[in-house]
Amino acid sequence: MENIDLGIIQKDLNYLNKAVEEIRANVSDVEMIKAFFFCHRPCPDPEGEFTEWAKKELEEVRKTPDENYISMEEIQEEFS
Repeated sequence: MENIDLGIIQKDLNYLNKAVEEIRANVSDVEMIKAFFFCHRPCPDPEGEFTEWAKKELEEVRKTPDENYISMEEIQEEFS
């Protein structure tokens, strides 16, 4: 029967445990980055669907004529 060196096995286990900890930390970082991008992207929902409230607001805004809004040029003149 072959001799088993427990020291080598323990070193390997320690190495693997450290690797698992690093992977978990990376997964946590990726989840944080993903949450940040989903919160700051134009579409409010990761599946791409607007809420009922957002759909209603968008419908109302689309009914408003463009003449009722101030242009970007007017805004720049106002604050220059």
